[in-house]
Amino acid sequence: GLGAVRGLLRAILCQLAVLHEPDQVLIVAAVSDRNRGHWDWLKWIPHNRHPADTDEAGPVRMVYSSAAGARRALAGVQVPRVVVIADLVGGADPIVGAATIAVGAGCDGAPPVIRQPAQPAAVSCPDQMAPLDALICARRLAGCRLGTARPDGSDSGWPGLMGIADPERFDPVAVWSRQGHR
Repeated sequence: GLGAVRGLLRAILCQLAVLHEPDQVLIVAAVSDRNRGHWDWLKWIPHNRHPADTDEAGPVRMVYSSAAGARRALAGVQVPRVVVIADLVGGADPIVGAATIAVGAGCDGAPPVIRQPAQPAAVSCPDQMAPLDALICARRLAGCRLGTARPDGSDSGWPGLMGIADPERFDPVAVWSRQGHR
């Protein structure tokens, strides 16, 4: 159903945001007003900030009410990868130069289906992320800014901002086991 699809997409987008620098991938949303609440958490992810356009609050958040709005905003944007989530009532055509992922109009209770130019494939046990968990992930990433000096003089690149001193020696299992909350 739609809930499972949105849960899968929240998991995918949070993984993208945690594992890639904002200047390497943009995360854009084209969502109808009816579905906007499902994607409100995206505004906190640094990857959802327009690289050039600003408003009174800073970089414009890349959440649009139509695929055409997203298409216009992406014109001339130069980043290695762009992912567009389309959660529109009438569906959306793919956006050239972007990986466009449409939520679709599945039946409640039906397994998510990935449609590609080849055959559709059902996803039997997809990752899921609850809306609150996505918001927590996004809020933790919100303060991360590339190219800013850190008070302690440490690296201000993405690994440094994520608290990873040496990416080559980083062991996520050791970090999780030291935290003791799981």
